Amino acid sequence: MKTPDGIYTCRARGNFRKKSQTPLVGDYVKIRIVSDGEMEGYVEEIEERKNSLIRPPIANIDRLIIVSATANPSPDTVFIDKMTAICEHNKIEPVLCFNKSDLQHDDSIIKEYKKTGYKVIVTSTVENTGLCELEEITKSGITAVAGFSGVGKSSLLNTVLKNEELETGSISERLLRGKHTTRHLELYPLEKGGFLADTPGFSNLDINMIRALELSDLFREFSDYEDMCRYHDCTHRKEPGCAIAKAVEDNLIPSFRHENYIAFYNELDKIKEWERK
Repeated sequence: MKTPDGIYTCRARGNFRKKSQTPLVGDYVKIRIVSDGEMEGYVEEIEERKNSLIRPPIANIDRLIIVSATANPSPDTVFIDKMTAICEHNKIEPVLCFNKSDLQHDDSIIKEYKKTGYKVIVTSTVENTGLCELEEITKSGITAVAGFSGVGKSSLLNTVLKNEELETGSISERLLRGKHTTRHLELYPLEKGGFLADTPGFSNLDINMIRALELSDLFREFSDYEDMCRYHDCTHRKEPGCAIAKAVEDNLIPSFRHENYIAFYNELDKIKEWERK
């Protein structure tokens, strides 16, 4: 446990088991110190969480940086939209990072995402583009990172995680490839403040915990139009008089976002309540 006086090795009290509580990485806790010399203590109380996940087991994430490459590979909008919905559901701020901007690419997807209201950063470790902005965003709270292999996460984290305790070449192995599983999580302090969460399991999160009728609230740009639909129970898929569909026709909402929304909705609508994760 990190405290103003140093890092203490702490065990959880037995009463957490009785309360069906488990301390998680990212928790704010109260501890009882039993040995100052050996820096040992017990976790006495877990403070209220802003969010928590089971896989990976972590609490109080402030933001998730969703990393895509501008090219080689091209942005996967299904993955991005799935992750933004999961973030909204768990009160995590999504940040869309389009990396490798030094490569020749079509920036139309990036322009469309800028319409959604999410924070969008374009980066290149080759041209040193957007890296200061990335460091500024991560300088407080807990930040996690998600993205497929090949999008340049390793290079970005080597830039942001300026920690002498980690060898530069090992960051991709420890943070990105999951060679130690998500059963062992750590928060790495960043040079300007804040922590980077070692959470390789983020890219494998599923949206099955979300109910179909909740989904439209998780697409941020839909909120400007939902109240204009002809029917108050509009699912924004094929109903006549749907203001969301009209906004798509008018290029106010990216068409691929609406298509992904419909695909997610149809998938979630088939899930029985007991099947939700």
